[in-house]
Formats: sequence, C-alpha cells, structure tokens
Amino acid sequence: MPGPRIGDALILDELAGHSQVTIWLFLFVWGLTGLLVAALARAMRLERLQAALVLAIGGGAWLLVLTAISLYVVRQFPASVAFHLAARTKTVYVPAALAGLFGAVLG
Repeated sequence: MPGPRIGDALILDELAGHSQVTIWLFLFVWGLTGLLVAALARAMRLERLQAALVLAIGGGAWLLVLTAISLYVVRQFPASVAFHLAARTKTVYVPAALAGLFGAVLG
C-alpha cells in the first residue's frame, strides 16, 4: 500500500521482514479497534471521562506490556531494557490515544 510506513508496528514479524505497515492501515486498524472498545465502554454505561481514562491508560498499559514481551522475545533484550524500549515506541501511545479519544466521544 502507498504512503509513509511505521516501523515496529508488528514487532513479532521483524525477523520475517514484515514489521512495517503503512500509516493508513495502522490508523484504520487501531481506529476501528478504538471504536469497538469505546462502544463496549458505552454499553457498560461508563461516563465520558471514565471511559477516556480507562481506555487510554488501560490500553496503553496493555500495549506497553505486549510490546515489551515482543521485544524480549524477538530481539532478546533483557526484560528491563525491553520495557524501556517499549516505553519509547510510538506504536504504544498512538493506539492508546485513539482509544481514549473514542472513549471520550462515545462514552
């Protein structure tokens, strides 16, 4: 697909050379995921602020852990280094921000 690419979007596919995806696909997938999770928060009758905080912080923490595990497995860094690298990866913060945004809008 044409467009700029985001590196380390699929860290587990790094060894196969498929870790980069286009920004449009990345935003589409995480935007759709954010909408679905925000709809779930609405079904649970969370207020807007609660939904935004739960989805942004919870989603960000979950993605941070998953990215750190992926870095630990693929690049074989020590766990402490993997968590520090995962905290500096933009593929953790953008999906969390999208989930929080949609939670605030749909909450």
